[in-house]
Amino acid sequence: MNMNRFWLLEVLLALVALPLSPACFETRAGDVSEVRAETAEPDVLDLQGQSDAGDFVPARVLRTQGHLRFHTIRQSVVLPLELSIALYFNAGLVLSTDETKLLVASSARTNLLVLDADTLTILDVIPTSASIDNLQVVDEGRFVVAWATFGRRSKSGSKYRQARDLLILDRSDFSLKHTVSVGENIGAVADVSQGRVLVSAVQSETIALVDLDKGEVISQQSTANEKFSPGDVAVRPDSKIAMVSGGVFRQQMLGGPQTQSRATGSQVLLLDPLDPANHARMTFFPKLQHPRGLLFHPNGRHVFVADDQQNALVILDWVARRTQETIALADAPEDLGFFPGGQRLWIRHSGAPMLSVVDLENGRIKEVTLPNVAMTQPVFSPDGEVFYVGTAMPSVIAVISVETLKLVDEIELPIFPHQLQITRDGKRLFAALGAGINVIRVE
Repeated sequence: MNMNRFWLLEVLLALVALPLSPACFETRAGDVSEVRAETAEPDVLDLQGQSDAGDFVPARVLRTQGHLRFHTIRQSVVLPLELSIALYFNAGLVLSTDETKLLVASSARTNLLVLDADTLTILDVIPTSASIDNLQVVDEGRFVVAWATFGRRSKSGSKYRQARDLLILDRSDFSLKHTVSVGENIGAVADVSQGRVLVSAVQSETIALVDLDKGEVISQQSTANEKFSPGDVAVRPDSKIAMVSGGVFRQQMLGGPQTQSRATGSQVLLLDPLDPANHARMTFFPKLQHPRGLLFHPNGRHVFVADDQQNALVILDWVARRTQETIALADAPEDLGFFPGGQRLWIRHSGAPMLSVVDLENGRIKEVTLPNVAMTQPVFSPDGEVFYVGTAMPSVIAVISVETLKLVDEIELPIFPHQLQITRDGKRLFAALGAGINVIRVE
């Protein structure tokens, strides 16, 4: 996760219940025909023989496993650091398919490290052309994709250029399969069916559809004519529709000047994720100011948007092309996701020491108090009893009860984390700390 509000602090550390009407969520979802149609009535659906999105069933909570027993750091390692190229501080962490290895990405290194999950010793070093710091598991766990954060610049001789590469790795052994040039300043990667991903490039103003097995760009759409910088991407689980919000481009050198172009506005891009170049449209949604996280409601018709400029959860009806509801939240909602089971929604804030939790059955929002601002997304124990969130100042992993949403424990850390990973049995939790300068294992 990207927490630019803490970048200077991290450098120093590295060196030494509002009501929401559930009735508003209608069940008819719409599909790509709504994007293709130019004259269709906004509230008339053309499903082309498809049923609504009600057949989407979120993953159920697994209650046959456990969670951490001791809340104690059992293993810790300090990894090589190259501060000269650390333009922005972030880190990524992914477990291999068999959970015997860890892949570690860092904004402070021009390589990816493969660690032994038991000893945390370095098994392999994968050189990269840029300081790769984002890792994401895609295609039902077959691949890991890696890329550089907004504004990361890669070095070519004595010159710097904006990082363009998307790395595709086999999750079973972390072997590098492909390196694909997709555009400058990758904003987000979203899973699409048939072994494909959608990739937004903020500065290049493009959306690319990438084949993971072949390592090829299948198609690419430019949004430059609309002066739209694509940022976050959400794809409906049935891969029939996708939504892209405006992005943010940041560029910063340590000790040097900073430039920032902040894309704000009420337009989003709706498109067919399997054919983005031919079937797409820009849609205006009133009251939308600066969308960050995007997430489709299980009904497939509505989209949750974390708007960090107006501090609100915005609900869009993309079929009717209208803003359904705007709900006030704490400062700077950054991203959002579902609890296991799909009945509740979590919202992480980059400007407040809390999570907001939306109950989709009764429409109420509750605030989960944290020790400080959340640096990581929640990670849930496989038994569904607790979830873990990393915070800064104090640097801890907060342990929260899923049932009561109360803090039940704190695991103290030497520096705040950027990403957490938990094993399938819930017995071990790994964390990348700082700019990936430390990795720890908690049991």
